[in-house]
Amino acid sequence: MPARTSNEREERFFNEEHCFKYGDICYVENFLHTKENAWVYYHDFYVIDIVTGGTGEHYIEGNSVQIAVGDVFVVPPYIKHGYFGEENIEICHIKLKNEFMAKYRDELHQIEGFNTLFSIEPELRKIYDKNVYLHLGAHALGDIKKLLEKSNGKDGAGHFLYTAVSMLGIIEELCIKMHDQMSKKHDSGADDSRIIEALEYIHSHYSEKITIDTLVQICKTSRPTFNRHFKRIVGKTPVRYILDCRINAAKALLAAGNLSKTEIAYRCGFYDVSHMDKNVSE
Repeated sequence: MPARTSNEREERFFNEEHCFKYGDICYVENFLHTKENAWVYYHDFYVIDIVTGGTGEHYIEGNSVQIAVGDVFVVPPYIKHGYFGEENIEICHIKLKNEFMAKYRDELHQIEGFNTLFSIEPELRKIYDKNVYLHLGAHALGDIKKLLEKSNGKDGAGHFLYTAVSMLGIIEELCIKMHDQMSKKHDSGADDSRIIEALEYIHSHYSEKITIDTLVQICKTSRPTFNRHFKRIVGKTPVRYILDCRINAAKALLAAGNLSKTEIAYRCGFYDVSHMDKNVSE
């Protein structure tokens, strides 16, 4: 019998309420994906998937990439994805509750490589024809697995705080690995890597005024060349991408409900609350 395509797979939705035991804000789970349970699934929280065994394909939003042991994928909320292969694929799922992402938002965004791992790479993976996801070598993978085992084995008083702090350390380690991996590509001078460097700048500075000239200088190219490569890789213009970053950031802060609209508009680079409301509601 021929294997089913991703479009023919059963879709399953998982929500926070049923996926976190004991109310944990982050939870590690090892899962074996076999041919019998290779669903397309999505969830309302962030997941970091680390391939720890087998080979196959990772399907995400209409695109698919070949995977191997050591590959790391961050899957944002509501993104349909799945793992398919002729042999069993073992995945370590790190589930991150929205409460965790909101509570440590400022700390996370200060980590070098965070924007690339959690925002830029997942976006590019859906439309870009080259692999830019994180890959861990055998030694680095072993270190991460030890940290995960340690953080997942803590019980009793202080468990939640210990797990949260441990997870911040694990995320920092993965983000630094991602930054180092991308830095090597930046140093090669490739046009595509320069565009990703410009994307990193946008995600780190969307609260400020960003000019196309600044992005052109980062990419060390001409304005027409920059615009052409940016649209090819990202699928939208630089101006549209900057606006979308601001809108997404505003939506996340509005949902968290911890700041006034005035403060959110200021943090997200809008002129005022009216300007923010107009763009968020469109």
